[in-house]
This record gives sequence, C-alpha cells and structure tokens, in this order.
Amino acid sequence: MKVLKKPLIIFSAAVFLLCLLSFCAVAGNEYYSGDFMYTVLSDGTAEITEYNGANSVVDVPAAIDLLNVTSLGANCFSGNSTLEKIIFPRSLVSIGSGCFSGCKNLREAAIPDSVSFLGKGAFENCVSLEKITLSASIKSIGENTFKNCYMLDKVSVLNGVSSIENCAFENCYVLGRITFPKTLKRIGDRAFSGCGRLSDITLPDTLEELGDLAFAQTECAAVPCPSGLKKVGYNPFFSAPLSYNQNLNGIYWGTWLIGYEDFPDGTDDEDIFIRQGTTGIAAHVFSPENEICSPYYLRSIKIPDTVKYIGEGAFSKSRFAEIVLPDSLLEIGDRAFQSCGYLKKVTLPKKLNRIGSMAFANCALLASVSIPDSVRSIGSNAFYKTLALDLQKTTVKYIDNWVVSPAAPKCNLTLRKETRGICEDAFLSFEGELTVFKGAKNISPHAFGYGKSGGKYQKLKNFTLVCEINSQAHKIAQQNGIRFKTFCLHERLSGWITDKKATASKAGSRHKSCLDCKKVIRTEKIPIKKCAAPKLSKAVRSNGGIKITWKKTDGAKSFVVLRKTGKNKWKQIGTTKNRYFVDKKAQKGIKYTYTVRAKNSAGLSAYSKKGVSCTL
Repeated sequence: MKVLKKPLIIFSAAVFLLCLLSFCAVAGNEYYSGDFMYTVLSDGTAEITEYNGANSVVDVPAAIDLLNVTSLGANCFSGNSTLEKIIFPRSLVSIGSGCFSGCKNLREAAIPDSVSFLGKGAFENCVSLEKITLSASIKSIGENTFKNCYMLDKVSVLNGVSSIENCAFENCYVLGRITFPKTLKRIGDRAFSGCGRLSDITLPDTLEELGDLAFAQTECAAVPCPSGLKKVGYNPFFSAPLSYNQNLNGIYWGTWLIGYEDFPDGTDDEDIFIRQGTTGIAAHVFSPENEICSPYYLRSIKIPDTVKYIGEGAFSKSRFAEIVLPDSLLEIGDRAFQSCGYLKKVTLPKKLNRIGSMAFANCALLASVSIPDSVRSIGSNAFYKTLALDLQKTTVKYIDNWVVSPAAPKCNLTLRKETRGICEDAFLSFEGELTVFKGAKNISPHAFGYGKSGGKYQKLKNFTLVCEINSQAHKIAQQNGIRFKTFCLHERLSGWITDKKATASKAGSRHKSCLDCKKVIRTEKIPIKKCAAPKLSKAVRSNGGIKITWKKTDGAKSFVVLRKTGKNKWKQIGTTKNRYFVDKKAQKGIKYTYTVRAKNSAGLSAYSKKGVSCTL
C-alpha cells in the first residue's frame, strides 16, 4: 500500500491544478506562457491575446497550459515587424479583428479549415503577404481583411463564402487571379478597388449585390453580368476598361445602367435616355452629390418598362415634380428619391416589393402616396419630412395604413386595426406596450422590440408586444425572443362541431371554436329528433273490436292511431300511451286497415302507409 502513496499525491495535485484552471476561467484573468499572453474563455479554452516574441516563424501552439487554443484575439500580432510565416493549429476556430494588421514582413499563411471566423482587417497592411490559403469553413471575408496586401497575387475564395465585404482586397496591387464560388451573394463597396493587375474574372450568377466601385481601377474589360443581380453600387468598374464606353446613353454593364459621368456642369435641361431593356439603375447614377460625376439636376426622365431595380440614391435631389414608375419595378433602393424637393406626385407600381430607407425623405411637397398591396417591406424613415407625414398630428404616423414614422419612446400604444404593415425602426427604442392586430402582415425585422447602441441592434428589456395569437407580429416575437402577450378577437370560427348527437329520447349539443386560439366560442343544443315510425305487429279481433299492436318505439310519449277502409283517406280514431289500441267502433263484415304514428316533444313521426288489416 505504501507504494501507491506517491502516485496518489501526484494525481491529487493534477486535479487541484485543473480545478485552479477552472476557477481562473471564471475569473477571466490574463496569463503569460512563454512568448504568449492568453485568457481563458467561458468554454474552458484559451484565447491568445498577445505575442511578445521576435521569431520570424511562429508556430501557434494547439494547447497552452493544458488548455486547447481556439482563438487568436483582436490585434494580438498587430504591428509585428519580424514575423514572416505563421503556422496555425487545427484547434483554432477564430481569428480576431486586426490580428495580423501591419505585420509588414509576413509572407504566407495557411488558415486551417477549423477556422470559421475571420475578423475585420485581420491581415490589413500586410504589405509583403504573397500567399494565403483560406479556410473552407469561412462564410464571410470581412471588411478590410486583406486591404493593402500589395504583394498578394492569387486567391481562391472557397465554396461556402456568401459575402466579401467592403474594401476586403482593396489595393492588392499585384492580385492577378481570383476565383469566386457559386455560393457568393454579395461583394461590398471597393472590395477589389485598386487591384491594378486584376483583369479576367467570372462572377457567379448567384451574386445578388455588387457594391460601389467594387472593381474600380482594375484591368477588367469583359466581365459577364450575373443574371441574379438585384443591387449594384455606383459604377463598380470605374476607371477600368469596361467603363470606357461612355456615350449619351450612359455606361452599361449587361442590362444595368451603372454610370452617367459626362454631365455638363450646372446644366438642367439635357435630355436623358435610358435604353429599353435596362433592368437595373445602379446607385447614385443621377445624383448631383456623387463624388465622381459633375453636379446635375434632373427635371424629367422616362424610366423604361423593363426596369426592376432602382439603386441607392439614384435620383436624389432631382427636380422633377412628378414621376411615374414602371409596372416592372420590384425594388426602390435606400435614398433613391431623397430630397427631391419639387416632387408632388409619385405613382408606385402594382408589383413593387420593397421601398428602401429614406427613399422619399425630405420630399417636402409630397402630400400623398398609395402603397400597393405587393409591398412587403419599407425601410426606416422612407417618407421622413414629407407633407404626407407633417400634416399628421398623431403619435403614430401612417401612409396608406403603413406605420412609417418613429413613435415617441415611452408610452402604451394601440395601432389601428386596419394597419397593413410596419416599417423598419418604426418603434426603435420604444418602451412600453404596443398592441398590434393581425391585419399587420408585413412587418420589417427590427420594426419593434429593439434599440441601438454603437450602431448595433439590442433587444429592449421594457418592451412588451400585445398581439393577436398566430398573427405575423406574434410569429416575429417568438422568432426573435421578444416579450409578448397574446389576445384573440375570435374572428375565425370553425363550423358546427357535434359533441352529442340528438335522439328521439334526448337533445344533443354542438359548438363552434376559434380557429386561432381553439377556445369554444358558441354552444347550442340540438333538439330532440322525431321518433321513428312505429313498427306494426298485427291487427286481430278482440273483445268486440279489433286490437292493433306495435313494437316499442324509442322516445315515444304517446301514439296516434289511424284507420281507413278501401281506398279512402286515413282518419284518426284515437290516442294511447300503450303499445296497443282496441277499435271498439269497428263494424262487422268490414275490412279495416290501421296505422300508427309516435309522438314526442319534436312532434309526430311518420307512419306506415301500408298498415295492417283485419275484418271484424
């Protein structure tokens, strides 16, 4: 037994160390281990927060002080001038914002497939970075991730990536080749701007959004336009060969009008033509505040009946008094008609799905708008500072039964029963109870229940939604974890549901219930049924008359006896509570036919037309 004491002591010490580390995880302190500083995360793994060494090649450990390393924190290698190569462990799942920013001698990095998060600016200003291998688990390449990586010459964006954010590869001067996956849906503003050697690229048809100046100052000359595009920023190919074909009809990319740069300064009356067949008008094309084009103010324009998308700020500060939008139009971008100070009338098409934020803001003379039933979302402040809203003195302001203006921050409010929709941020920072009826079927994602801090949405603790059960508002509250209370107006009722069938002996019952909350709303009795026609047994001579008998009849309280001779009509001859009757008025030698009807509270039953016969 003495031999076991020393291993037992060692084992106890190890358990104590693990317990101590667990305690530290709760405390959240920072620790040193060699050249690394780290902190313990809530899941018991380590995040390296700082590297203090001077090695040119750094092999990030898979574990540190018995803890798996899963994260490199924000800026942990930032500004390191000696680092040339970084080797990552397979335990790593996250690389924080600015992690390697300014590592001017870093030349290569292979991000393992275990990494699913790559923070903003992670490799920004790595001016010597030549080779990068991306993780197959990354879904988004964030803002500024590889900005100013001058020597990066080839990149493969792997399947699974859905977005490349603003300035992600801006000023990668020698980048000559990049492949895009079929999963890609968004390329942000200036994402590849300044990539002077980039020429032949193929964008996937899955791409829905291409940002302002996305491929500006590149060598892109012939890039097929993806068929799935819904949003294009201002001239994504500015100062690239693709955009050199400027003429009186603007700069086109496929069926998109992406630029209109040759406006005479201060001119108001040049005729503007948009080609028939154009499907989209890119952002800021006709905006006088565009940083690229000359100041220009449109007095009139005809939009072809093929246009589906009008981009952000495309016609802001134009001077037309009226505009008719084509029936083909599906989306109006953010600020598309902002500050059109002369605009008095706009006709929205019947197929329109979306009106962007600030779309008609500061159109001071716009007095009324009819919103078609096809509209599913309206952005925040879409009609801010219009006559249509300024004339309303109510707390909640509507346009065509859409709530389109932010409400007071604290009170209890009940929306109109006729409300059809609620725009984005309509009740931003609103605290109290908000009652919404089920008619509001179009509700933007952050219409209520949220405030903003640092530009990010945060759920409000003092907000309660009061809504009809199974309404759209109810579903949104459930999905987003917003506090709610439900009520029901019982407007959708089932048909009658039988609980108990009526018989000739007893009444039945039935009810109607609410299809939404399942509550029983109406009940009623089902009246007693009439008895069935009595089944006759026989008619025989008896005690100086003719005796008629029949079988027991359910629910019968009494019986009516009828007789006839030959083809004559039936005549009532008596009543009884028994199951027999003696006809003492029958005469000898005459053949009589008898029948019986049962009687209860529902009335008389049917009778046997054939009856039973007897001769006295």
